[in-house]
Amino acid sequence: MKKLLIVSSVIALSITLSGCISNKIKNSVTQTAQVSGNCGMCKQNIEKAGTEAKISKVVWSAENQLATITYNPQKTTKSKILRKIADAGYSNELFKADETTYNNLPICCQYSKKQRESAPDEVVEEKAHDHDSHDHNEIYMAKSTEIDQMEKTGLEWLYEGSYKLTQSLTLGDQIKAADYAGSIYRGVDAVEDSTINEKAIKTWRLFKLVIQTDASGIANSKDLADQRKYLTRLSQNVYALMKLHKPTSSSYLFTCAFGGGMPNSAYDWISKNENDKTNPYGFKDLCGVVRDKVVIK
Repeated sequence: MKKLLIVSSVIALSITLSGCISNKIKNSVTQTAQVSGNCGMCKQNIEKAGTEAKISKVVWSAENQLATITYNPQKTTKSKILRKIADAGYSNELFKADETTYNNLPICCQYSKKQRESAPDEVVEEKAHDHDSHDHNEIYMAKSTEIDQMEKTGLEWLYEGSYKLTQSLTLGDQIKAADYAGSIYRGVDAVEDSTINEKAIKTWRLFKLVIQTDASGIANSKDLADQRKYLTRLSQNVYALMKLHKPTSSSYLFTCAFGGGMPNSAYDWISKNENDKTNPYGFKDLCGVVRDKVVIK
């Protein structure tokens, strides 16, 4: 019993200290990034490489290979943090780890070389963002839409926002797509977890930061092609929630499949209309086929 109490006290202290570190980061923003790794030692190394007192804090999950990055955008950038993580030997969505550094990792930390090679060789460095130049209640260029006015109980607002966002990309309306993406970003913060049903709550807590990351990418982009890069993962995550937290009307997961039609090479989106083959990716062909559906009778 004494040992149990001591362990519990240590865990509570760790959580408290973690919260204190996060609270010391001024003007903080939080984003997520894919970072390759295997084990508890990877977690320790990744978090140590990306964390800097009062400037940044990284929390990495081995389960989904996802790093949650909280930082002061006036002091650093997401890409600078990911550069440090890659320099420590861990490839990520922006940088590939050096082969020598990777080979010097402990055996348990040597994730597959396929993961290392799939990371980009370099990325254009982003500039630190000036938070004084815009309203902090808005996501950069995104204006309020009718989705902001919807009640944030359950996830119907998210589904409707995703339909509207997809429709805007189908029409080639980059500005409207950014606005709906901004509404989705803000909506995630407004939802009370207690309004999500028991089947979906774990998935919601796992996916909501990733949904915000993709929504932010669309909201902050001034280029249609760049916006469309975020749509497949956003659509897949929203659809996964639909399977658990049913929408009020039927929804269909469409795909334009290339490279043999495997899901990993697909372009996905969701729609209320089973017969709508028009895709939001700008492809001239009517390539949309229904890959899955949630039917509400």
